[in-house]
Amino acid sequence: MKLPEKHLKHGDIIAIRRDRWLSKAIATWTSSHWSHVGLVVRYGDEWFIIDSNEKGVDIDFLERRLESVEDLTILRPKTKKYKITKAVAELEKFCKVKTRYDLPLFISIAVKTAINVNLNLNSKGFTCTELMALYISLLGIDHKLNKACTAQDFLEIEELTKII
Repeated sequence: MKLPEKHLKHGDIIAIRRDRWLSKAIATWTSSHWSHVGLVVRYGDEWFIIDSNEKGVDIDFLERRLESVEDLTILRPKTKKYKITKAVAELEKFCKVKTRYDLPLFISIAVKTAINVNLNLNSKGFTCTELMALYISLLGIDHKLNKACTAQDFLEIEELTKII
């Protein structure tokens, strides 16, 4: 998918659906069209995404991540620029220390939604939705998201404006 540069701003949240089996499985398990969320940031002339994926909390070129995307939406926080700058700086710290992906929580969510069985696994690190929920909290936006929130849940937050 082509990078929608004219719609992007530093600090936006991007929700995506990839054309991959795991992405489609996640969307099905979570009853969501979207399977992943991340934070859009701009450094110089380049767009990047900060998110939690199989590598852990990571920063990567946004254009590269959009190569296998079949659909996306952009959500913009209704807040001041200085709050976004401060919150982005906090998330960048997790990239620097290589915070891992929360695979136990991901498995727990998948099992709960697939067969309605609760697993109590030792959860550390972040899923993509946990990381974005933290970002929203750092912005001072009140939300009701929990550890098992889905990408779809972000579209329900009033303080996030859907851009595309």
